[in-house]
Amino acid sequence: MPWRGWKTAERYDAFVRSHGVYRWLNRELMARVDLEHAHRVLDLGCGTGATALAALGHMPLEADYVGVDASPEMLSVASANIVDFRCSFVRCWGTEVHRHVLGRFDRVLSNAAFWQLGHPPQVLTSVRRLCADDAIFVFNVPTARIYGEDAAPDPFQIALARAVERATGQSFEMVAERVEAEQLEGCGFTVDAVVERVYSTTQHELVALMALPSMISALLPTMSDERHHEVIADAASTVDMTAAVKVGWTFFTLRAQADETGEFTLPPT
Repeated sequence: MPWRGWKTAERYDAFVRSHGVYRWLNRELMARVDLEHAHRVLDLGCGTGATALAALGHMPLEADYVGVDASPEMLSVASANIVDFRCSFVRCWGTEVHRHVLGRFDRVLSNAAFWQLGHPPQVLTSVRRLCADDAIFVFNVPTARIYGEDAAPDPFQIALARAVERATGQSFEMVAERVEAEQLEGCGFTVDAVVERVYSTTQHELVALMALPSMISALLPTMSDERHHEVIADAASTVDMTAAVKVGWTFFTLRAQADETGEFTLPPT
């Protein structure tokens, strides 16, 4: 699991604090989820708690916030970052959240994590078991993960692929797991809105993101940390780190639906 380990959690937390992308993503997420009227909020793939910190400022004092993540190290850092009686954390996989979390939720969030949680229909079905009817589920994915091979690659992605080829002596293609709209239907939710937004940054931030242990090890799981650093440095040396970059993100708003009898009948576990 690429997101395990103390070094991964600590470096990820430092990246979130020192770069703007997660603050921007959280602002966009908060604008779509109406937390001012929330009672219970579920955060899928909560990481080190950046989304929880953003959300708690919008929530009523009597509301509850539950963050879930599969990495115990991420959750430990999140618990250290957040001291708020409304907030608790649970370790579990996204596809099994209904087996580990109790109660009903009227808001569900997943910031920059949904495509990493596992098989989307399983995740949605598991989450739906915990949702009150008409609950809102808002998540985001890089727009490139919707268009797959049709998406234009970033210059650093090309540079990184070439650096990997130089390091391994083998042909390498960066293939991202796609998130397709049809995967979101038939699991107890309907799609209320799909909005594309663009984050403006510099090449430096994207290089720093890919340098995180969890990101580079997902591409090169058999390489050592030292070799990972060498590959990133090689790729970075071939791009202009100050160049402006625009990254597309797509925000999905889903709504939990009941059937005609007033209750949604879920498939058996």
